Amino acid sequence: MNPFDFLSSMDQWLFLKINQGLGTPTLDPFFLFLTDAHKNPAFVLLALGLLSFFSFKKFGKSFWKVLILVALTTGLTDLIGYRVLKKNIERVRPFQDESFKEQVRLVGMAHGPSFPSNHAANSFAAAASLSFFFPPARYFFYTYAGIVAFSRVYVGVHYPLDVFFGALLGLFVSFLFFRIFKKKLKSFTGPKA
Repeated sequence: MNPFDFLSSMDQWLFLKINQGLGTPTLDPFFLFLTDAHKNPAFVLLALGLLSFFSFKKFGKSFWKVLILVALTTGLTDLIGYRVLKKNIERVRPFQDESFKEQVRLVGMAHGPSFPSNHAANSFAAAASLSFFFPPARYFFYTYAGIVAFSRVYVGVHYPLDVFFGALLGLFVSFLFFRIFKKKLKSFTGPKA
């Protein structure tokens, strides 16, 4: 067995452990909500409201810069993940794989190629960006991002490697962005960040 076949078989094995082994109708609504929370207007308004409130409380009239920078890093991550990686790698999703789809417990729905997971990439990009501005809350941000990434495997639309590399992409883009603009951001964040 070559290394790629081994990696693929391990990926499918772990997928089944999560998707089949942990899947239950009791938890389905929770993971379905989390996996697509960004499509829920009430959730988006609440998240933006809380982010604006805490940003204003910490940075005053410059609070809008936090929103812009988080949107920029997340948008850049999404662009790279979807337009560059997905379009060129074109990995099929678990429920689209003819040799595997019968074993998939499909709870959610998705379209387009599977690798990397943009949900995981965007969640971790946002978590890293928010952690730059609000370091004490980083555990909350990364926990939420981790649960969103996990939900993609749980609902049957991504393999574990899709979300793992998606998370790495989000972290990489965010850290690179803030590294490049570190000096300019220091004058904005000051000693509070």
